[in-house]
Amino acid sequence: MQAAAELCTSRGIPVEATPFDLTYGELDLKVQVDAQAGAKPDVVLQGLNQLIPLDSNDFVVDLTPLANGDELVNDDTIPVLEAGRINGKQLIVPWGISIPAVFVNTDIAASAGVDLDSLVSWDAIEDASAAIAESADNVYGIAFPLQEGWVPLQYLLTAGTELIDGDNAPVFNDDAGDLAIEHINRLYSSGGAFPGDESASREAFASGEVGLFIASSSFIQQFADTSFEWTTVPFPPVEEGGDVVTGAGGAGLAIFADPDRQAAAWEVVKCALDAEILATYAVETIGYLPVRSDIESSLEPGLLDSAPYAAPWSQFGLAGPWLNFPGDDGPRALARFNEAWVEATQQSSNPTAVMDAAAAEIAGLLP
Repeated sequence: MQAAAELCTSRGIPVEATPFDLTYGELDLKVQVDAQAGAKPDVVLQGLNQLIPLDSNDFVVDLTPLANGDELVNDDTIPVLEAGRINGKQLIVPWGISIPAVFVNTDIAASAGVDLDSLVSWDAIEDASAAIAESADNVYGIAFPLQEGWVPLQYLLTAGTELIDGDNAPVFNDDAGDLAIEHINRLYSSGGAFPGDESASREAFASGEVGLFIASSSFIQQFADTSFEWTTVPFPPVEEGGDVVTGAGGAGLAIFADPDRQAAAWEVVKCALDAEILATYAVETIGYLPVRSDIESSLEPGLLDSAPYAAPWSQFGLAGPWLNFPGDDGPRALARFNEAWVEATQQSSNPTAVMDAAAAEIAGLLP
């Protein structure tokens, strides 16, 4: 974003970028507080998981009129615009998209006799995790980060459910949700999954202690300097040959500017979508997948067709909105869901009961 701000400034649109070390949810709350105090920013790099909360935000600008007829921000040039659209309103313009992928330590997998081409279902992942955990001491088969509830969402969507239904009632504990939570619980209860939080899980894979790591493709550049060979394979369906459904991870640009500053803010959004900016920073520096359909000539030749980008890129078209809980208590609902997910997957002999209890509690937090 700093590079984008410098580019905009050089083009006659002065921009001051202010970084914050906050989660997407924390940033959203900060922006709301600042807006209520009369100190709102003009443009915010917003997590795509804030789309549902933004729909009830009085300060965010519907970008649909600004995008109408625009030569850059349209569904042809930016085919993932839907990831920032809700109820007919374009509230976020995606800047970087991430897709779930299976990161594989190829040395560990080979030593355990795991064929990467076999990782085509949840059962196959369980088998591979068990084989890796049994192949050597002090090596775990698999690890997961939560990523603000994003990784659990990928399992729920692919199993055939989501967080809530159209009436805002929790459905993550239905039969499909039970399938997902029981699958991941088996990975932990068997001793094959690394028992740690997001940071520890990431470090465990980076240090060669874990064979499989299921996480966002945005982790690609975080593992660029590891001492071992690794690759990625596509996120698997429940059963071989089945469907995979994903929610788009990543971030995009939202406008909070007052009417007299919205035209300039819109130009800032488009500056940040410059092909060279996206290629250099969003894709090649962070590991996001490109949001522009015409960006390939700006990327390193062959980048998207070779490992580690090829696997998540092959599923790029599957990404829909990153769902979240609505309402003022949405952040509390998400925190309760994440807490329950960790308990159910890592600590419980009855994971479905844990999620049932969480669903009952979260129901009381939703509008």
